[in-house]
Amino acid sequence: MLSQVTDRAAAPPDAQPAPEAGRGPLIARLAISGAVGVLLLAAVYLIAMRGEALLVDLAKLGALCF
Repeated sequence: MLSQVTDRAAAPPDAQPAPEAGRGPLIARLAISGAVGVLLLAAVYLIAMRGEALLVDLAKLGALCF
């Protein structure tokens, strides 16, 4: 039968503390959120500055595909 140690005094003397979890996923989440944010800002910038040209290019691409 397994038992869970909840009291630090009851832990064996050679037991190692658990490594801190949560820092790695937080950094990864921030990096991914930042990358998605930059891509979204770049897309909004392109639409704002070159919107009509993008629509013309997409229309030509659509004519080639269909």
